[in-house]
Amino acid sequence: MSKLTVRFQREHTTAAEEKNVITAFAPLPAVPVDDAVKAFFRDRDWVNKTGIGGILTAIAVVAGLYHFACLPIVFACWALMVGYALRVIRTKVADPKAPLPEWNEWGDLFLSGITWIAFQSILGALMLFTALIAITFCTMSASTANTPDWQTMLWSIGAVVLPALTCLNLGYVASYVMVHFAIEENSRAGVAYIRVMNRMARHPAHYLTGFLLAVGIQWAAVILPIVTVVGLFVVPSCYFIGQVLSAIVLASFWRADSE
Repeated sequence: MSKLTVRFQREHTTAAEEKNVITAFAPLPAVPVDDAVKAFFRDRDWVNKTGIGGILTAIAVVAGLYHFACLPIVFACWALMVGYALRVIRTKVADPKAPLPEWNEWGDLFLSGITWIAFQSILGALMLFTALIAITFCTMSASTANTPDWQTMLWSIGAVVLPALTCLNLGYVASYVMVHFAIEENSRAGVAYIRVMNRMARHPAHYLTGFLLAVGIQWAAVILPIVTVVGLFVVPSCYFIGQVLSAIVLASFWRADSE
């Protein structure tokens, strides 16, 4: 192979790598969140579809408050609601203008929902264990007799702030891991935190915006009905509507990075 050919290949490879890097970190187009929300309300059956979710929410709340023995009913309703949210994400990533999915194949909804809940329960247990270790270490360091006051204050702050930031960050990443899990439909995708974090690292502001919008919608869906007092009777339905809209928003931001 001639030196000229080797030089050409190196230059071509370098240019291709630079192009891939530029493409990966290039600004993404604006996400048409308003169009996604309008598509939700354009579905003629959106009241019925979200009404079913509201009924499941109400059943879960009543069963949980009634007796501890009703926890299986609570988890069953919760799994169905999560399974439907996963189906919404899968549908909207494929076609943002598609109507809301139907409530059918209940076994599939339950299986996908309970699988995701199991993954998050294990992660939550690990986060709690880590937080307890951090709090214990910081508390013991702060209570040492020879520790200056300013170090005691720093250790005390660290005992609260560090576990809180860790939980918040994992919760932020988990919202997009849920999107990845909904699309891939396999158990490995449910724990692919490193892969999702690498994807999010390319456009952190983009994914943070989607996450904050989703969280804002969820809070608004609960707070606004309570503030109006009259809306207390429709809190379960509003809560589920907030969950569906949040799923649509996360799917829209994920899809924008795939185009």
